[in-house]
Amino acid sequence: MTKSDEYYLPEYIRFIRIDNDRGVLSAPTEKHVLEGESVALVAEVVPLLREGTTSDEIANRLQIPEPTAEQLLERLSETGFVRGQAGINDDFLNWASNRPADTRARLNDTDITLLAPTGVPTTPPEVLTSSVELSVIDSLSDISSNGESPELLVTVAAGEDPAFHQAVLEKTWSDNIPWLPIRLVGSVIKFGPYTPPKTDACYNCYYQRLIASASNRQIEQREHREQEQESDRIYPSVVDSLVWSLAHVELISIVAPDRTPQSTGAVVEVDPLNMDSTTTDVLRLPGCEICGTN
Repeated sequence: MTKSDEYYLPEYIRFIRIDNDRGVLSAPTEKHVLEGESVALVAEVVPLLREGTTSDEIANRLQIPEPTAEQLLERLSETGFVRGQAGINDDFLNWASNRPADTRARLNDTDITLLAPTGVPTTPPEVLTSSVELSVIDSLSDISSNGESPELLVTVAAGEDPAFHQAVLEKTWSDNIPWLPIRLVGSVIKFGPYTPPKTDACYNCYYQRLIASASNRQIEQREHREQEQESDRIYPSVVDSLVWSLAHVELISIVAPDRTPQSTGAVVEVDPLNMDSTTTDVLRLPGCEICGTN
């Protein structure tokens, strides 16, 4: 910690001073009891933390020694409620999960790899990278380049690109790697099906059923080929932001102990142009060469 590092206390976290030596920091799902002579000092620091403050500012405003201000911020940071500016992005966890501390720890401990070989959003924003241990690769052969497989693979592609997704599916299925495919098909963002190892329907089940459901199989295949030709299109930055915001939510749902991903055994489609979203269950295809039983 340096005296210029900024810390803050979110508005949804309450500070209640019980008496001179006892107080409570309380969030909707958890609380932390503070005890000792510093409780009176905490009461004075809380208004500063609401706006964001530094140990240097606290020392100057409250007329206390800088080491005292630093020690106070360190103690409050250990509660998990008061955090640095980089921690602002973690506020979402307190809203999205009933066990934010556990979810935050799991996100930090989970080795997530992003594979994005095509011309689509490939630079995750700070809101994602600050709370997720994320490594980026651009080739399927790099998945286990360090000798270890990722604990979760996320792919982002332009178009349905069945050949690419089939190759990823075969690799992840054989190596027992959970996989979340994301793709931009026209104006639609598609998530899933998320495939934990050897469970639920796989991407091949989804794609084969998608083709079979078309009234004219050749027309459907031609439309997909035309979509693939758009893989080099440049998407506006607002689409980048939307893709990664939705990806952040789904990654939290995959890792959090109290949530279930919407894309487990399903494909979630979001069309930002029409503000439409649909979730379609994907049934396992009995004759699927990847996950089928027959």
